[in-house]
Amino acid sequence: MTVSQFWDLIDKSRNEAGGWQDMEESLANILSELDISEIIIWYQIFYEYHQRADKSKLWAATYVINGGCSDDGFTDFRGWLIAQGKDVFLNALLNPATLEFVDNIHDDYCAFEEILYVADKACCIKTGEDEFNIWDIDTDPLPADLRIKISSEIKYADDIDIDWKEDILPELFPDLCKAFDWNVNK
Repeated sequence: MTVSQFWDLIDKSRNEAGGWQDMEESLANILSELDISEIIIWYQIFYEYHQRADKSKLWAATYVINGGCSDDGFTDFRGWLIAQGKDVFLNALLNPATLEFVDNIHDDYCAFEEILYVADKACCIKTGEDEFNIWDIDTDPLPADLRIKISSEIKYADDIDIDWKEDILPELFPDLCKAFDWNVNK
């Protein structure tokens, strides 16, 4: 499994499903066609991207987009963000305000918790077991070459780790706040 293959599988499943909202089954079925070891690497790549998106300025943008955002909500948002594909993901880390232009972002609450467990679901399909937890498998860490590739792709906004409070969101994201009709006095 390569980083490129990871993103190809995300795009393939989203396209087959007709959008991210219905891609859980498609992605689980696609992944279940792989060997367990490849599903595990797919998940490790997913987890690496998910963790690297845990940035405060992105959380601030999510707060505006979803009308508030808890810790769990931001975890689920990052799953949603990965489901949008490589370009949307990388652009959001470079400039979270670009999320305003993602297709259908205004139509849905942007959270995709199910993608966090789709590799387990794929392993259940593959093995016929009722339950599967990748975390229970003693696996090697993500190979260094994949970690380096992921790291080389990601370019963060200079202020991606900014401390923020609700009252500065209109200053941080004026266009995003306007697009989502968000203001601090809600």
